[in-house]
Amino acid sequence: MIRVWFSKVKRIRRLGLALFLVLGLLAGLAKITAETRVLAGGPGLSRQSKDISAPFTKTNTLLYLPVLVAEKPQPTPLPALEWDPRLDQRGAELRPAIVVPGQGYWKLVKAIWFDEAESHGLHHILVDALNADGERVVGLPIRVYWQDSETTLTTEAKSGETYAADFGMFGVAPSYGALPNDGNPADEVWGLGLGSIEEPEFAIKTSYGLIWRWTIADGSEGTPTGTASPTATASPTPT
Repeated sequence: MIRVWFSKVKRIRRLGLALFLVLGLLAGLAKITAETRVLAGGPGLSRQSKDISAPFTKTNTLLYLPVLVAEKPQPTPLPALEWDPRLDQRGAELRPAIVVPGQGYWKLVKAIWFDEAESHGLHHILVDALNADGERVVGLPIRVYWQDSETTLTTEAKSGETYAADFGMFGVAPSYGALPNDGNPADEVWGLGLGSIEEPEFAIKTSYGLIWRWTIADGSEGTPTGTASPTATASPTPT
């Protein structure tokens, strides 16, 4: 009887051990399958499973690089006009050239009136022309006109002299006008002539100094206001 009982117990233990091994094997296979899916990132994974695989996935990193902004080049300002206010008292006027932005033209940059003492016996319209770099332009035609005629001056090198060409006046202001005449737009000065502020109707020997400079229009052109001092600082030096 006892032997039969021990025999049954051994069989049950063997069956239990076998069952335990089978269950352990199935559990191991299930674990291996789940890990394989996580690593492969295959379909059917839950959000939590995908989070677990995060250490094995490639992530994107944002890099913030400094941005260099080039400064916008500032346009070169137009040369200022030095206009002797005594020219207004003498009846002279500036007639600006009609230009569009980007167009080259002859801009009047200096206009001076020399009274009788400053003229030292001269009675001339003295002219000069400069290139964009401020250097004298040689060979530029300057048109001087009056009521019934006109003439053309040509700028010369005249090293050491203040002006490059001159024209002798004989009529009382307003009689003469002047401007560069090479086919390009140019500021024009009108109302020049002999006479003084106190005695404008008499042929008192006085003079004018006019300087033009080659300039590229920037759209701000117009009739400028005078900026020169009432007393001229340069004396006429015609040949």
